[in-house]
Amino acid sequence: MMEVERRTGGLGPRERRWLLAFLVLGAAYFAVLLADMVLRFLVGFSQILLILFLAWLLAFVMSPIADFFENRLRISRGIAVAVAYLLALVGLAFVLFTTGAAITQQVAQATPAFPRTARQIEATLAGYQSTLGLDRLQIDLVALFHSAQQQAGNLAGAIFDQAQAIAGATLATLGSLFLILILSLYMVIDSEKLRAKLNRVVPRQYSDEMQILETSVARAFGGFLRAQLVLAVIQALLVAAVGIVFHIPYLFLIGTLSALAMVIPFFGPPLA
Repeated sequence: MMEVERRTGGLGPRERRWLLAFLVLGAAYFAVLLADMVLRFLVGFSQILLILFLAWLLAFVMSPIADFFENRLRISRGIAVAVAYLLALVGLAFVLFTTGAAITQQVAQATPAFPRTARQIEATLAGYQSTLGLDRLQIDLVALFHSAQQQAGNLAGAIFDQAQAIAGATLATLGSLFLILILSLYMVIDSEKLRAKLNRVVPRQYSDEMQILETSVARAFGGFLRAQLVLAVIQALLVAAVGIVFHIPYLFLIGTLSALAMVIPFFGPPLA
């Protein structure tokens, strides 16, 4: 027995279990510290990483369009990319201008009529409350509506008070969008070279796995983006159909907000 304890450093089974537990807890503690340091380091580059990701996402969306023009028109890669981006920018500007003008017009129309609309909403909520017997549950829908109105007014006031900060943030956002556009242009034009460099970095025995990963990511992101776009279009058509049938006012504003909400993953469909 003495010889066995001498071979194990004089530690019995219980002491060895405590030593093992201490080592495991110590390793876990240092792993958490290391993860915290890595996260703190990455947070400092979060803006850059976000810009790179958005640039890659834009390049992923625009690359099939550039390929289409390159193959159909038999033009160089650079000209095809320039045509694709030019058409996309023109289309986006047209959509933003048309949507912004229509939304501004409907908001201007809704502002004078809001008191009458608010009274109609209060009457409707009071009818629901009486029909559903919510008075017995001490639930006041009209009071909740008044509270929501007050919160919306406070939010609007806070937005106007922070107009200067919002303007500065808007300029910073425009600068980031310009940088995203330039980076995505570079990614689309030199996509083959970038892919070749990435494949050279990966060891040769993992080349097949890398090809499968590229195909899977392209298929997953492509399917996700196409599905979100299709859902947004379907939602806009459904809102338009229901609005036309029931003569809902400010239909363009409601349909636009509903379609934009559908683009948001997970939380968008319930909001829409």
